[in-house]
Amino acid sequence: MLDGLEAEGVGVRHVERRRGETTAQSVVLVSRDTASRALLTRPGPTLRELPAGYDWVHCDQAGYPAAQAGRARAGRLSLDDGNAVAGFVPAGVDLYVPTAEVLLRRFGAAGDGGVLALLDAARAATVEGVGAVVVTRGGEGAVALDPAGDELVVPAVDVPVESTLGAGDVFHGAMLAALALGHGFAGSVRLAVVCAGLSCRGLDGRSAIPGLAETLRLTTTTTTTSAGRPATVPATQKGRP
Repeated sequence: MLDGLEAEGVGVRHVERRRGETTAQSVVLVSRDTASRALLTRPGPTLRELPAGYDWVHCDQAGYPAAQAGRARAGRLSLDDGNAVAGFVPAGVDLYVPTAEVLLRRFGAAGDGGVLALLDAARAATVEGVGAVVVTRGGEGAVALDPAGDELVVPAVDVPVESTLGAGDVFHGAMLAALALGHGFAGSVRLAVVCAGLSCRGLDGRSAIPGLAETLRLTTTTTTTSAGRPATVPATQKGRP
């Protein structure tokens, strides 16, 4: 596994090797007919502490306890709240990336779960202390609220879907990579939507992940549609659609 990561240019110097413990593993059953999947997962050991000296630290439900405990020595914190994070505290999360279902469960009011309801819930999350909010919507793309209060709606890209396995993780990685490369908040959301969508062309969740050049080519044509009207507008348009 480490060789595979290094071959892709991922640094592994902070990987912990623990005698007598086993890395988490999953068996994933994928259906091409229904584009659905089932996961059989064996959890691995929990993270003990955060490495210091990085601009961003990204975690999910497994890494969140260590992120909370080591918050003072970490950089900006990004949180994947797809599998709902136990003990979640909004304050101090610089980039909050929940699924639509989790966001509405935590911060939503009565509504239809559409774009406006998601944006209202995202704003409620910022009132509770999170910074930027990016809501993943699977095959419908993403909606986002940046720290300045600007709203963004980005639809999914139209690609032949073999499997959605790993697409959420690809989204998170692409979002942070884009921020680190200086693409700005709106540009990073668009890049993440495109990268995650293109990754669905492969069955295994990894082989079809695009490189930066391919992702950027499609990102430049990404637009957003307003609910209830057919016109398209640039994805950087501010204000409610």
